[in-house]
Amino acid sequence: MVQPHSLLLSSNFWRTDETMAGCHVLCFFFLLDIFSKDAAGVIQTEQTVLAAVGGQASLTCQLAECKEVVQVTWQKVLPEGEKNLATFAKGFGPSMNSDLKMKVDFHYKDLKNCSLVIRKVTEQDEGCYRCLFNTFPQGAVIGRTCLRLYGETTS
Repeated sequence: MVQPHSLLLSSNFWRTDETMAGCHVLCFFFLLDIFSKDAAGVIQTEQTVLAAVGGQASLTCQLAECKEVVQVTWQKVLPEGEKNLATFAKGFGPSMNSDLKMKVDFHYKDLKNCSLVIRKVTEQDEGCYRCLFNTFPQGAVIGRTCLRLYGETTS
Protein backbone atom coordinates (compact mmCIF):
# COMPACT_ATOMS: atom_id res chain seq x y z
CA MET A 1 0.00 0.00 0.00
CA VAL A 2 1.32 3.45 -0.85
CA GLN A 3 1.60 5.82 2.11
CA PRO A 4 -0.19 9.19 1.76
CA HIS A 5 3.13 11.03 2.05
CA SER A 6 4.52 8.93 -0.81
CA LEU A 7 1.54 9.91 -2.94
CA LEU A 8 2.28 13.56 -2.29
CA LEU A 9 5.86 13.09 -3.37
CA SER A 10 5.19 10.93 -6.41
CA SER A 11 2.07 12.63 -7.76
CA ASN A 12 4.11 15.62 -8.96
CA PHE A 13 7.32 13.76 -9.70
CA TRP A 14 7.26 14.22 -13.48
CA ARG A 15 6.46 17.96 -13.49
CA THR A 16 9.40 19.96 -14.72
CA ASP A 17 8.72 23.53 -13.66
CA GLU A 18 11.10 25.12 -11.14
CA THR A 19 8.53 25.40 -8.36
CA MET A 20 8.21 21.65 -8.23
CA ALA A 21 11.95 21.24 -7.58
CA GLY A 22 11.49 23.09 -4.29
CA CYS A 23 8.51 20.91 -3.46
CA HIS A 24 10.58 17.75 -4.00
CA VAL A 25 13.25 18.97 -1.60
CA LEU A 26 10.67 19.96 1.03
CA CYS A 27 8.81 16.65 0.64
CA PHE A 28 12.07 14.72 1.01
CA PHE A 29 12.95 16.47 4.28
CA PHE A 30 9.37 16.09 5.52
CA LEU A 31 9.53 12.33 4.90
CA LEU A 32 12.98 12.10 6.45
CA ASP A 33 11.70 13.84 9.59
CA ILE A 34 8.71 11.47 9.88
CA PHE A 35 10.67 8.25 9.49
CA SER A 36 13.74 9.21 11.55
CA LYS A 37 11.93 9.70 14.86
CA ASP A 38 12.57 6.94 17.40
CA ALA A 39 10.45 6.99 20.56
CA ALA A 40 13.06 4.92 22.39
CA GLY A 41 15.56 7.76 22.05
CA VAL A 42 13.01 10.42 22.97
CA ILE A 43 11.94 8.97 26.35
CA GLN A 44 14.43 7.97 29.02
CA THR A 45 13.22 5.19 31.30
CA GLU A 46 14.50 2.04 32.96
CA GLN A 47 13.64 -1.05 30.94
CA THR A 48 13.09 -3.05 34.14
CA VAL A 49 12.50 -1.86 37.70
CA LEU A 50 13.04 -4.37 40.53
CA ALA A 51 11.10 -4.08 43.78
CA ALA A 52 10.67 -6.23 46.87
CA VAL A 53 7.25 -7.69 47.54
CA GLY A 54 5.59 -5.36 50.05
CA GLY A 55 8.02 -2.55 49.22
CA GLN A 56 7.72 0.52 47.03
CA ALA A 57 8.41 0.82 43.30
CA SER A 58 9.13 4.03 41.43
CA LEU A 59 8.58 3.94 37.66
CA THR A 60 10.11 7.00 35.99
CA CYS A 61 9.82 8.47 32.51
CA GLN A 62 11.60 11.54 31.23
CA LEU A 63 10.96 13.20 27.87
CA ALA A 64 14.38 14.10 26.47
CA GLU A 65 13.21 16.39 23.66
CA CYS A 66 11.94 19.94 23.99
CA LYS A 67 8.26 19.47 23.27
CA GLU A 68 5.23 21.12 24.79
CA VAL A 69 3.68 18.43 26.98
CA VAL A 70 -0.01 18.99 27.68
CA GLN A 71 -0.75 15.71 29.48
CA VAL A 72 1.03 12.66 30.89
CA THR A 73 -0.79 9.35 31.41
CA TRP A 74 0.47 6.19 33.09
CA GLN A 75 -1.09 2.90 31.99
CA LYS A 76 -0.67 -0.72 33.00
CA VAL A 77 -0.34 -3.11 30.04
CA LEU A 78 -2.83 -5.97 30.43
CA PRO A 79 -3.68 -8.89 28.10
CA GLU A 80 -7.03 -7.23 27.29
CA GLY A 81 -5.45 -3.81 26.66
CA GLU A 82 -4.11 -0.87 28.62
CA LYS A 83 -5.65 0.38 31.86
CA ASN A 84 -5.30 4.07 32.73
CA LEU A 85 -3.87 4.51 36.22
CA ALA A 86 -2.99 8.18 36.60
CA THR A 87 -3.06 11.30 34.44
CA PHE A 88 -1.61 14.75 34.91
CA ALA A 89 -3.03 17.39 32.58
CA LYS A 90 -1.62 20.88 32.16
CA GLY A 91 -4.06 23.30 33.76
CA PHE A 92 -6.06 20.56 35.50
CA GLY A 93 -3.51 18.77 37.69
CA PRO A 94 -3.43 15.09 38.66
CA SER A 95 -6.26 12.61 38.25
CA MET A 96 -6.07 9.09 39.61
CA ASN A 97 -8.08 5.92 39.02
CA SER A 98 -10.37 5.94 42.10
CA ASP A 99 -9.58 2.38 43.21
CA LEU A 100 -5.83 3.20 43.22
CA LYS A 101 -5.76 6.44 45.22
CA MET A 102 -4.33 4.70 48.31
CA LYS A 103 -2.00 2.52 46.22
CA VAL A 104 -0.19 4.88 43.82
CA ASP A 105 1.21 8.40 43.76
CA PHE A 106 2.04 10.59 40.79
CA HIS A 107 5.32 12.48 41.30
CA TYR A 108 6.59 15.07 38.85
CA LYS A 109 9.23 17.76 38.54
CA ASP A 110 7.47 19.03 35.46
CA LEU A 111 5.37 17.38 32.77
CA LYS A 112 8.52 16.11 31.01
CA ASN A 113 9.85 14.25 34.05
CA CYS A 114 7.41 12.17 36.09
CA SER A 115 7.13 9.00 38.15
CA LEU A 116 4.41 6.59 39.13
CA VAL A 117 5.10 5.38 42.69
CA ILE A 118 3.43 2.11 43.70
CA ARG A 119 3.22 1.39 47.43
CA LYS A 120 3.15 -2.07 49.02
CA VAL A 121 3.73 -3.85 45.71
CA THR A 122 2.09 -7.23 45.21
CA GLU A 123 2.15 -9.87 42.49
CA GLN A 124 -0.76 -8.08 40.80
CA ASP A 125 1.46 -5.01 40.32
CA GLU A 126 4.13 -6.95 38.45
CA GLY A 127 4.10 -6.35 34.70
CA CYS A 128 4.71 -3.62 32.15
CA TYR A 129 3.62 0.01 32.28
CA ARG A 130 3.44 2.78 29.68
CA CYS A 131 3.97 6.50 30.09
CA LEU A 132 2.25 8.57 27.40
CA PHE A 133 3.41 12.13 26.87
CA ASN A 134 0.74 13.96 24.89
CA THR A 135 2.58 16.78 23.16
CA PHE A 136 1.39 19.68 21.08
CA PRO A 137 1.24 19.65 18.13
CA GLN A 138 3.14 16.37 17.54
CA GLY A 139 0.86 13.98 19.43
CA ALA A 140 1.64 11.10 21.81
CA VAL A 141 5.13 9.82 22.57
CA ILE A 142 5.13 6.53 24.50
CA GLY A 143 7.67 4.97 26.84
CA ARG A 144 7.58 1.56 28.47
CA THR A 145 9.01 0.09 31.68
CA CYS A 146 8.40 -3.23 33.39
CA LEU A 147 8.14 -3.99 37.10
CA ARG A 148 9.64 -7.25 38.36
CA LEU A 149 9.32 -8.42 41.96
CA TYR A 150 11.64 -10.34 44.23
CA GLY A 151 11.21 -11.77 47.71
CA GLU A 152 8.46 -13.85 49.25
CA THR A 153 5.16 -14.01 47.43
CA THR A 154 1.74 -14.71 48.89
CA SER A 155 0.94 -17.72 46.70
